Amino acid sequence: MKTAPSHLAGMPRIRPVTWLSVALFLLAGFVPATTCPAAPSIFDDDWVPAKRDVPTRPAEPTPTPPRPPDSTPPAPRTPAKPAKPIEPVRPPTPDAPPAKFVRHPVPAPSDLARSRAQLRDLFAPQMADRTITGRRTLARTLLDAVAHTADNPVDQYALLGGAINAAKDGADVRICFKAADLLAATFEVDGLATKTKATLTMPLRADSPMNTTENARAALELLDTLIAAEDFVSATKLSAILKPIASTDPAVADLIQRRTKDIEMLRAQRDRVAPHLEKLKTMPDDPAANLVVGTYYCFTRGAWAQGLPMLAKSSDADLKKLALEELSGSKTPADAERLGDAWWKVGERQAETIRVKTWQHAAAFYRRALDSSTGLRRVLLEKRIAQAPPPDEPGKVNLLALFDPAKDTLSGVAKLENGALSAGSSKKLRIEFPYSPPPEYDYSVVLRATDSGEFLQILTADGHPFSWRVGAFDGQWSYFEVLDGGRYGRFGDKFAKNKWMTAGERYTWTVKVRRDGVEAFLNDKLATKHKTDYRDVSLLTELKLSRPDIIGLQCVPEVEIESATITEVTGQGHVLRAK
Repeated sequence: MKTAPSHLAGMPRIRPVTWLSVALFLLAGFVPATTCPAAPSIFDDDWVPAKRDVPTRPAEPTPTPPRPPDSTPPAPRTPAKPAKPIEPVRPPTPDAPPAKFVRHPVPAPSDLARSRAQLRDLFAPQMADRTITGRRTLARTLLDAVAHTADNPVDQYALLGGAINAAKDGADVRICFKAADLLAATFEVDGLATKTKATLTMPLRADSPMNTTENARAALELLDTLIAAEDFVSATKLSAILKPIASTDPAVADLIQRRTKDIEMLRAQRDRVAPHLEKLKTMPDDPAANLVVGTYYCFTRGAWAQGLPMLAKSSDADLKKLALEELSGSKTPADAERLGDAWWKVGERQAETIRVKTWQHAAAFYRRALDSSTGLRRVLLEKRIAQAPPPDEPGKVNLLALFDPAKDTLSGVAKLENGALSAGSSKKLRIEFPYSPPPEYDYSVVLRATDSGEFLQILTADGHPFSWRVGAFDGQWSYFEVLDGGRYGRFGDKFAKNKWMTAGERYTWTVKVRRDGVEAFLNDKLATKHKTDYRDVSLLTELKLSRPDIIGLQCVPEVEIESATITEVTGQGHVLRAK
């Protein structure tokens, strides 16, 4: 918990909330807006987070599938360290892994009643402002106050519930989701159910066309999550609500129309599978039922970990043989290449509407075999990989799939070839991605360096942009910039020949952004870390993006970017524009 200013010392534990809220209230001023249909009280004693009905699925089948193939390359050999450089700040020895955080139970009703009564008194002036703007300001104030009550889970729970209700009255889906994600991360509640109930019961048409469009985009992301969770009932309700308000943004309207068709198709397929799912509860080895459900999970949903064991028990001899071979584990690049070819042929026999999942699965094996392939065979694998981009995974965002060279290139010329990104001229390439990350995330880039390998990942945390620079000063230095208004900070250890990267090698750089600090990893090895609340970081003027809450990168012509991905850790980011 952060220490309150000295003039607040000795106040009761909840006074920091009063100090913060009053300060923000006085600074915010009054902005006339439409009065919202406010609930009886933001701090409603009857408010409880929602629960959802999880679709029925069969018991986990056996055998257990191995880890699905991925494109993560093996770590390059670690050369000997050079002589000690001049005055670098070396990262401390990594601490032992922290104990796993355990979420708090929902506080007792009697405890919540006392906390909510105090909060109603503390925030009475803000609660009196029933305009949409006032409710939106109140929601942000309550969220900011949560950090000042870290030592009291009851107050945190009451503040987060109040923030959700205030955001609903303020017609702000983003703030509502932020509060719901933090609630689910801290307490034993269902975050998806909480967000779904709130979105279905709040006004999505806001006080301006821009805010309405932003609400539609946020709700569209929730719609995708509901589809992935096979909650087609809630997804159908949400799509119906979204249709009339999405007219302000043609791209969003088009996406909603397509998602509506997807929901109808997937719901119909799920209904056809339902009797077979029921049968597998009592007859888990039934060949016909395993074939129907296995093909649904693998080829329709792309859920191979669920579907493969079922195909291995199915009545289709070819699919059964192939599934058993994959489940036995591919141990060599040749095994991976053979499995990729087999699944690619299966996809060639399928209808065009469903083969994409099969080809994506085949391409995952091809990526494992790519480094061992040469000549025309390598060209073929690269071509097939380009035909089947990596599938979207819950919590993972393929940034290159969002990148539009015409809209997202800020300087230089972007060259996209065989799914890889590089500078198409002699100048440095600087780009941004139309994506705003959640409060905690991992930003990973897989790249190859040829000669001079300088490369930057441009990040953001709590609205504060900053960068991680690799290979500066002739490849010798890597660091976070800029710290404390101008200081370059936290240099990591140097590699062989005073270079971070060797020409021709493939590397994976991952920057992990957390609420209490940031870490940089090279091929899963910690390079350096910096403890911060992000108020001490800033971005160089020449690296500025179009808005402070998005991410980007910069590279020299000698660097080729093979992939750029985000793994959402806490909360959910949002895509700002459909490609």
